[in-house]
Amino acid sequence: MKELRTFLRKGTRAVCRVSLGKWFYQPRVDAQDNVVPLKPLLGPLNQWLTERGRTPPWLMTREECHAYWQTLTNEDPRVDNRPEAYAASPHRLGRFLREFWSPEVRRTDRIMELGCNSGEHLHALQALGYTNLAGIEINPHAIEHLRRTFPEVAQRAAISCGSVETLLPAAATGSRDVLLTVAVLMHVHPTSARVFQEMVRVARKYLCVIETEAAHCSYVFARNYRRVFERLGCTQVRSLVLTKSSHPALDSRYYGCTARLFRAPREGPRAP
Repeated sequence: MKELRTFLRKGTRAVCRVSLGKWFYQPRVDAQDNVVPLKPLLGPLNQWLTERGRTPPWLMTREECHAYWQTLTNEDPRVDNRPEAYAASPHRLGRFLREFWSPEVRRTDRIMELGCNSGEHLHALQALGYTNLAGIEINPHAIEHLRRTFPEVAQRAAISCGSVETLLPAAATGSRDVLLTVAVLMHVHPTSARVFQEMVRVARKYLCVIETEAAHCSYVFARNYRRVFERLGCTQVRSLVLTKSSHPALDSRYYGCTARLFRAPREGPRAP
């Protein structure tokens, strides 16, 4: 009987994703890589639900989302999210970061990337002279690919395997100067909102997030990250939307993402 209920529940959610998702999902960019604006009414509603910890039926559960990212391998049919696909992408984001977060973030700062995958961003930062790097990654296959593809990152950066929900609470307060995320917070489930408080607690100086703020499928959770972090006491230093016209050198997978740099509050995170 329990198995039947589980089967019916999963089936109902699958139907809802197909029928309701077409209303609430939207692409980051169109066929010409031009940024698609947030849908009127439905876009802000999706953000509102996610920011308040709701899991509407067109979205994955936390367990489903974790299972998706933990199990991706280089043989997986989901080609775009394979570790090798990330590692093979152009490494121009490092140069963008250097320009975007300067002069606040320095090469000697202790920088941790949440969701570092196969290490392409850490590799780019290391090549630009950033010397104190670390990463958290949920997928052991991605970490193994990192060790093979970027051995210098594996040797010099502290890479931890596990979910941010598990590993961030174990980090000491103020133990990193800067926390960085690139298209990762958009996969943090609405029921895991505590992650954002932990980020503010662990970051001594700044948080830099490059994220899409609309959902385009069931494992992407829509948020306005200025609202998310300012509610916790952070101050936004600057922001910009990455577009084909503004940053033609970047890989198109970043177009439509919003880059935001926040100053962490000295007194720690405010109660949400």
